[in-house]
Amino acid sequence: MQRHNDWPLRLHQKLIELKDKSFESGHHDCILAAATLIESMTGTDPGADFRGKYSSELGATKQIKKAGFDSLESLVDDMAAKHGMTPVSPNFHHRGDLVMLDDGVFGIVHLDGLHAVYVTTEGLAKKPLSEVKRIWRTPY
Repeated sequence: MQRHNDWPLRLHQKLIELKDKSFESGHHDCILAAATLIESMTGTDPGADFRGKYSSELGATKQIKKAGFDSLESLVDDMAAKHGMTPVSPNFHHRGDLVMLDDGVFGIVHLDGLHAVYVTTEGLAKKPLSEVKRIWRTPY
């Protein structure tokens, strides 16, 4: 997996498309919304194996356990590795990288390079990168 040459434009267009789309478990939740944004940059959906396979937090937990993981974070570590996304220090973030915020929510580094963007019940929202706990590089 690698980013298209015009990935900033593709990501910008997807952010506009999804800005008002609210959280939907199993389709547009924190990790699958991030996967959709990554797909817009790369053409590969890292969340494809889980998309549409649950519709609640309990269902998500069951899918995580069924896949052999004890947490969403450990599943994301595996998903990221399978797609060539390596962990990097939060100090070395790039726009479009996958992030895990301090509260456990997943998103990506916004095009402004200053915020993480993630999905809420009211659409996309931003938090400062100072609230990022972990980052995985979306390959170039």
